[in-house]
Amino acid sequence: MWKKLMQPIHRQRRIQRLIRLGVSDGVEAECAPEDSGVCATDSESERELVRSLLSTLHIDSLKMLCEAVESGGDSLGACVVVPKREYVLRSKCATAVVLFCRYFRWPDVDCELRLRRLLVCQCVQDDCQTCINPYHWSRVYTQDSPPPPVAGAKRSAPSARHQPDGSELAEPVSVTTGGTGQYGSTSSIDGASCRAWCRLFYFERRRRVGQLGGWAARGPVQHVFYSLPHGDGLALEAVVDQNPRPEPDVRQTRALIGAGLTLSLEPGGVWLYNRSRRPLFVSSPTLDPPRGSPAEAVHKLLPGFSVLVFAWAGDERRRRPPDARDGPRDPHSVTVSFAKGWGPKYTRRSPTECPCWLELCFSPLADRAR
Repeated sequence: MWKKLMQPIHRQRRIQRLIRLGVSDGVEAECAPEDSGVCATDSESERELVRSLLSTLHIDSLKMLCEAVESGGDSLGACVVVPKREYVLRSKCATAVVLFCRYFRWPDVDCELRLRRLLVCQCVQDDCQTCINPYHWSRVYTQDSPPPPVAGAKRSAPSARHQPDGSELAEPVSVTTGGTGQYGSTSSIDGASCRAWCRLFYFERRRRVGQLGGWAARGPVQHVFYSLPHGDGLALEAVVDQNPRPEPDVRQTRALIGAGLTLSLEPGGVWLYNRSRRPLFVSSPTLDPPRGSPAEAVHKLLPGFSVLVFAWAGDERRRRPPDARDGPRDPHSVTVSFAKGWGPKYTRRSPTECPCWLELCFSPLADRAR
């Protein structure tokens, strides 16, 4: 009886906590151009829209939303589903997804077409309902993507042992968290029930850290992070002891990996989502070179952004030739460096000079198997 009486009070406390966690207040005013027309009235209107929508949520949904927002995405949280409808925001129509992504993550987002739902989201998207958990969405990387406003004011590579014909390598001992949740097993010893579509190899400078055969990605979603309390995926913290004398910059960069990245195998290819709070630097044979970078194509993927990092369909037509300085390169291999870039604009000329990086080796047969 007492618990039932206290429920409205708990709901209001969670709503107030979420309102305080918004990044729109202050940040938007700092980042908006002088002639943008953004004013305090606009922010107040947006805040009241968010408050009114929060007031329609069940207390369990408020709790899940709090968990995701307070963790800054370290915990992706569960789906928070609301009916689809449009709201008037700054004289424009905006969906609930845009409203929540603006308020809790990116104050400059103005259109749902610029957002992409992550594969971890289990909500059935249709004309009637949508998920408004802002950490179930990402921004889509394009070469013209402007740097987003800072949202934290308030709170030559060595070749991995990869079989070019897609055949299975000897299975190493798993150091993953061995999750077998809703996205399937991420363990590297989960048997032959499903062919691996990617093998991941972790390096610290030139030193490979981890099992000789790397880790196999089998389920459609693969998380890679340093250490998360309830993380499901590859925890790099479990293998770094294999490099007992890391250089100072390696030790510093390990601490920046955080929630790391997520790979998802989807119909168009493999998407990479930056879950961390630092940029990722990506080189892929199926990504066009950034403008002004005629040499090696290294793309800077900011936190919260996703990119189609590898696509099998038409890859031969779109694949760029490797830089001769790097030597032979696996045409199904992608390089990802945590927090530190390389190339003509950096003192690090190749990924082997980066403190912490991954080589992702995609099976040529994975696209045919889907």
